[in-house]
Amino acid sequence: MTKKLLTSLLLCASSALNAANYLTFTAEADNSSFGIMNFGDNNPYVQYSLDEGKTWTRLESGTLIPLIRKGDKALLRGYNPSGFSKHWVQYTQFVMPKGVIAASGSVMSLVDGTGESLKIPAPFCFHYLFYDCKSLNKAPELPATELTDVCYSDMFRNCTRLKQMPELPALIMAENCYARMFEGCSNLIQTCELPSTTLSKSCYEGMFWDCTNLVKAPKLPALIMEEKCYARMFRGCTNLTEAPILPAPHVMDFCYEEMFQDCPKISKIEVNISEWGIYVGIRTIYEDHEEDEAIFTQSTENWLKNVAPTGTFICPKELPSEFGENAIPVGWKVIRVKQHTYEDVGPNVRIDKGGVIFNYGF
Repeated sequence: MTKKLLTSLLLCASSALNAANYLTFTAEADNSSFGIMNFGDNNPYVQYSLDEGKTWTRLESGTLIPLIRKGDKALLRGYNPSGFSKHWVQYTQFVMPKGVIAASGSVMSLVDGTGESLKIPAPFCFHYLFYDCKSLNKAPELPATELTDVCYSDMFRNCTRLKQMPELPALIMAENCYARMFEGCSNLIQTCELPSTTLSKSCYEGMFWDCTNLVKAPKLPALIMEEKCYARMFRGCTNLTEAPILPAPHVMDFCYEEMFQDCPKISKIEVNISEWGIYVGIRTIYEDHEEDEAIFTQSTENWLKNVAPTGTFICPKELPSEFGENAIPVGWKVIRVKQHTYEDVGPNVRIDKGGVIFNYGF
């Protein structure tokens, strides 16, 4: 009876191990290493295993774990149901001072222990997680479909070996969720789909800033904007030759601010906006009466500064003919089309009720 019980327990343990999708670091060069650093009194519970999950050891801040030979790997897990990092200055990040390391498995194993969860538990959760990991050449899975504010901000910033971004399946954005996520990833050449059609404040702000090897931008199907949602998204992408179509008919404060600034190879822009800025109605309360007044905000400040000297600008007939860094680049040809009004809002929306079809390639 005892022997049968022990066998059953071992089988259950083996089944649980096989079902888990642990974050995994694999050495792609000899003499690689990784560690973890806590800032601002942040101290999540993290373990690592060097024997395929048979034994686990607490990963302490400041301790480096060697992956001596190419092919050596470490599994990582944690139990942090209230979040991994907590604030702008209260966070935990990995360090990879030597070698070349490929990450795989789900980053969610750092919060649920198994990598099965699809819900990020709290704001700032993975903020700065792989910041400045110049040895990282492959990102792990980011399967979450429910995001929180600042959850992935600066996550891979300055990961200069990273060539491909992971899939980002979330449809509902959160404030600053992807802000500066790949900033400074100078070897990033391949992006993935960004399917959300409803954005949040600063959700993509600076996402690909200074990704100097990026040639083609991902499609941006969003129709509902929020303040600074695309600000500086591709700034400094000096090899970017193809800009995405921008189908939103209405824009919010600074949502395209510096979006393509310092992209000298951009020579074609297609937009669906019919005005350069927006008017915000506010009510000022004076001592003896109330008075309405409108404030004009600039949605496209410096958005095409330092793009190609000649190019093609496609826009609705209603858009005023303004030129300069905040509008249509000087020297570009302007093509006027009918503004689009969309029948549906969803990841595959692409045609209007009576005008030209925007080809998103879905």
